[in-house]
Amino acid sequence: AFVEGEWLRGQKLASQVGELVPWVFFRTSPIPVKTALAMRGVLRENWRLPLCPLDATDRNALEHGLRLLGYL
Repeated sequence: AFVEGEWLRGQKLASQVGELVPWVFFRTSPIPVKTALAMRGVLRENWRLPLCPLDATDRNALEHGLRLLGYL
């Protein structure tokens, strides 16, 4: 949106993404992002090694954040 000159739309999108980033990138693994996508029904939770599921505490925190932001 910024590149296309739509400054207000670009600011809104950047703000939305900025709020989401801490919730899905709290690990150096892609699993929080993949788990968030699975929670939204975009993909199935079928991780291959070396990836492993989030533990219950992290999964609950992720779900809480996604609900807080309106993604679930």
